[in-house]
Amino acid sequence: MDCVSANRQLSEYLEGLAPERRRREMRAHLGSCKTCNERAGELVRGSVRRLPAREPSPVVASKLMVMASQESQRRRYHISRTWWQRCTDTIHLKMDHLLRPFAVPVAGGVISALLLFGMLVPDLAHELHPVTGDIATLVYTPASVKELPPIGVEDTDIMVDIKVDENGRILEYTVVSGESLLKDENLKRRLVNVLMYGQFNPATQFGQPVTSRLRIAFRSSSMDVRG
Repeated sequence: MDCVSANRQLSEYLEGLAPERRRREMRAHLGSCKTCNERAGELVRGSVRRLPAREPSPVVASKLMVMASQESQRRRYHISRTWWQRCTDTIHLKMDHLLRPFAVPVAGGVISALLLFGMLVPDLAHELHPVTGDIATLVYTPASVKELPPIGVEDTDIMVDIKVDENGRILEYTVVSGESLLKDENLKRRLVNVLMYGQFNPATQFGQPVTSRLRIAFRSSSMDVRG
């Protein structure tokens, strides 16, 4: 097959209308002719550019926002590891390797001293004084809703599980019940907007914010939140 025949049959080949024997000949020619191969690429790119643009659905848009938030959080974590922190980790590792041979003798000496002290002082009395003004710290507090408007469900409840990061931002959500109501695009869009722009208090563990899950039930006259 020469270049003239290839250019004349190129559109038919790209649309998949050419017979099998002609497709084999066209593939062989495109593999050996750089000019015709570039011409085929231009036709394909032109066809793609003429395709109509489509708006993503609300579900796809929300998933893209969640993926972008996760990627941003991952990059911030790696950037926060400064040069000084990496040097400190290296020094701690070297010191651990250096002091490890002395750990067993030192531990044996401390245990011997404690045993000797216990033999010499069999009865050590001491007085305990209560500490006043100490503030109890909860080990774990669940996440909670700071601000979240209702979406106006009429008959059936919609129950959603969400994942909230340590900054109080939603990472992902899963509809547990009430999926039949979300066939209504307007209601689905309202639910996505409420979750994306709602404000949440992150869970805490030993006083530090952590990532956790939260279940929200949108009811006809109220909203139920469970950590």
